[in-house]
Amino acid sequence: LAQTTYYFWSYLRVTDKYPNEVKASNGVNFSVPTGNFGDILAGYYAKKMGLPVGKLIVATNENDILHRFFSKGEYHRYDIN
Repeated sequence: LAQTTYYFWSYLRVTDKYPNEVKASNGVNFSVPTGNFGDILAGYYAKKMGLPVGKLIVATNENDILHRFFSKGEYHRYDIN
């Protein structure tokens, strides 16, 4: 839950710098590099708390546990080479 502050802080910085662009859009989109739920879940919570979040985009690397969970139903560790 504490990670929601990242989204509010970022939103305020973007709206300070680009107020007209944000008003014309459906919120601010966030791309989050993640291997697990923490940061992206915080973005979801921030959106549910009323922050105008557009899309939440998850980017993964070899630590792709979140991708595997949704695509294959697997939630366990693999060794990363």
